[in-house]
Amino acid sequence: MLHQRLIEAPPGDLFSVQNLAALPLDYEGQETLGRHLRQWAGIEAELKQLNDSLAQHAYEHPSVKLLMTLPGVDFAVAGTLLAALGDCTRFDSPDKAAAYLGLVPSTHQSGEQCYHGSITKQGRGHARWMLVQAAQHLARHPGPLGVFFRRLAKKEEPQRRCCRNLPPLAEISRANKPCWCATRSLRMRTQFAPGVWTF
Repeated sequence: MLHQRLIEAPPGDLFSVQNLAALPLDYEGQETLGRHLRQWAGIEAELKQLNDSLAQHAYEHPSVKLLMTLPGVDFAVAGTLLAALGDCTRFDSPDKAAAYLGLVPSTHQSGEQCYHGSITKQGRGHARWMLVQAAQHLARHPGPLGVFFRRLAKKEEPQRRCCRNLPPLAEISRANKPCWCATRSLRMRTQFAPGVWTF
């Protein structure tokens, strides 16, 4: 709309009340802007209602409540994991579940040489993305998971200075570890126990 009227976008947040009020729009432009803002408000209200409904159903599910004991995991991440993994007893180990979601390093072998590259990205990309989002909170976590991630990043730093194309092992493990903990928690039907589980 601004582009059609050759109006330069104001600096900062375009949708702030001050910037919207200061836009030099004609009557038709103001009508169009008001219509768009009303549609946007309606969509946000629908999204909030949907989010509240999903949260209510999630809190009634025992497996979701179990997964929410993991740091960085809310009802959205827990529901996505349950939908992606299904029955966790079909995996022999948590490592198999991480491989199912493509959170393990790829392996390239030729003769006696073996190279490990970036993650395989097999399985559902949405679940993998949600795990990465959850893992970003763990780097600042004061518990053993946070210590594990900070130790891994420190260990990787000297190698990164020598080789720019080194696969981001810390990032792989950050997304891999929440999947490992979630699978173990679901298989054992126990809450996350940071003082008992070793990493």
